[in-house]
Order: sequence, then structure tokens, then C-alpha cells
Amino acid sequence: MHTNHDDAAVDLKWESALCARAALRGIAVHRSTTDRGQPCWIASRWNLTKALGSLAELSAWVDRVGSDRS
Repeated sequence: MHTNHDDAAVDLKWESALCARAALRGIAVHRSTTDRGQPCWIASRWNLTKALGSLAELSAWVDRVGSDRS
């Protein structure tokens, strides 16, 4: 059985891993909130900045932008 506390710990671990993966690819990530109080992540690399609404979106963006093919 999972509690909200367990889910928060998993999300924090996932977020930390994503931020580390992004940093290794030259991407800065900052956690923020929207005007409505929803969490969001601001990711930037060189002159490209993107607001992402979930960790899944952040993960996909880091993979796409931080790849050697970009």
C-alpha cells in the first residue's frame, strides 16, 4: 500500500534524478509554480527555455533536447 508520503518521496527521487540527468546534458532545471499554484519546471539550455507541467514532460524534453542528435 502506498501513502501520499510514499508518492511524494518517489516523485522527489524522480525529480532529483531528472535534474541530475539534465545537468549532465547542460540543461538547467528550476522548480516553480504556475499562476494557479500548480507545480511546473522551467528548463533551459543555451537560448531555449521551456515551462513543463509534469515530470513526464520534463523527462521527455530532457531526452529530446539533450540528445547528441539535437
